[in-house]
Amino acid sequence: MGSTTSSVFGSSKLKAPKLEKNSGSGKWMEATIFDNWVNDAMDILEVGELNPEDRSAMIWLGWHLEGEAKILHASYRKNPETKNNTVPEFLKVLRKFCVPFISNDKLWTEFQAIRQTQNGRTKPIQQVANKIKQLQILLPKISDWECYNQLLEAMDPALLQEVRANINDEMEWDDLIEFCSKHDSVIHKHTSIKKDHKFKNGQKMRQANHTPQASSNPATTNMS
Repeated sequence: MGSTTSSVFGSSKLKAPKLEKNSGSGKWMEATIFDNWVNDAMDILEVGELNPEDRSAMIWLGWHLEGEAKILHASYRKNPETKNNTVPEFLKVLRKFCVPFISNDKLWTEFQAIRQTQNGRTKPIQQVANKIKQLQILLPKISDWECYNQLLEAMDPALLQEVRANINDEMEWDDLIEFCSKHDSVIHKHTSIKKDHKFKNGQKMRQANHTPQASSNPATTNMS
């Protein structure tokens, strides 16, 4: 006889965190939030040593659904064509139910809009690279080649000019970013020094303009 959900979870050495209930609406329509919830659910099943392929795992998952998502789960388990399906199969259906298809379009637009300098603020190229890889995880159709080209597109012109001749799309990503980061640090150090000098020169000019000058009154002569 297979272990029950409670006995399996009770045997785990790690205490699984409480999984938030997914209603299928509101914030759960955001791809990132939904996917993080799925990852948490699968991690809890693994820690509890409960096989996602087991029927008991489907029962457990239902306890963490509410609203329309709960209704979908109940219908899924009653449907003769899907009642024997597993948690991973149901989660794919639930994602299509919760996350609008346009979400992928939004992620792709966000990916293409990544820039090192936006709204007057310049980020280290390492942060730009991290953002590119985060979106690749959320949108697996993005290839490594597209990540490389988006990195070039996102770079400030000064950095791109400095590194372009020494990089290519066959480099390991970590090596590529390490190389670009070294040049990026040098460029931004020089930029900061120039800005500091410009600021100090501006201060001197303003001080000079506001320094009162001694008035040169003509000498008066005494009339005898």
